[in-house]
Amino acid sequence: MDPLDEPLDPGWWRDPTILSTQLRDLVAGFDSISSFAVPYARLPRRLGLYAEEFPRWADFASQTPQALLLRPKLGVSAVGALIEAARQTVRVNRDARAVGKVGPEAAVVRLTGQLDGFDREILAAQVWALDPVPQRVIAERLGVNPTSVARNLPRARARFAELLADPAHQEVSEHASDVRRRLGPYLPVKAADIELRRLGIDPSSQTAQALLYVAGPYARRDHWLVSTATAPGGRAQAQAAVDAAFDARPPPQPTVCSTH
Repeated sequence: MDPLDEPLDPGWWRDPTILSTQLRDLVAGFDSISSFAVPYARLPRRLGLYAEEFPRWADFASQTPQALLLRPKLGVSAVGALIEAARQTVRVNRDARAVGKVGPEAAVVRLTGQLDGFDREILAAQVWALDPVPQRVIAERLGVNPTSVARNLPRARARFAELLADPAHQEVSEHASDVRRRLGPYLPVKAADIELRRLGIDPSSQTAQALLYVAGPYARRDHWLVSTATAPGGRAQAQAAVDAAFDARPPPQPTVCSTH
């Protein structure tokens, strides 16, 4: 079995060899992620206290579990989660490099697959959706209190943003840029559906919603999509482009026939 796939032994913190080993040597392939940002939004909150001191994995390279356990607020579960996160980051980055480009749908699915079901549900309904669903409705679907949805939404957003910034998911950003170029700031919903189908994506799917969010974000205005990154000027931008085109190449004037 790949050592990166083996879970940490529950009693790892009693092993003096593990405790005295630097993270760069404890995690196979650590150097391949040393320049990556540490995904604090996906780690126990107490680790966030050290985000400024250790912004990237390279900053943790020389740290041993023993040294980390001696720091305030860091216990066995937090340090174990950090080690597991490093291993997962190596694994995901390695697999992404081995597979190469997979296309827009597979790239988005690979990224969102790293979110848990709760995060995906609230993001799809409240953030990615062209027509956001009220938190009360989401809570009913999930069987939780609406305050739980409101409380967890900022963290879910942060986790999604971290994944999007992860070099292993760079392909998603590349496809989003392509979609942004194809769609522009303002267009009919039907035209957007056609472009998504050309990319092999079902316009009604969660994948399409996530990709449009990254590309825009886009919102529905009746039968039109408008990029909220440029709204309320999206429509004005589109009209300005049309006006500029006509200024550059004015339409032919009708010929007036006269009788003699």
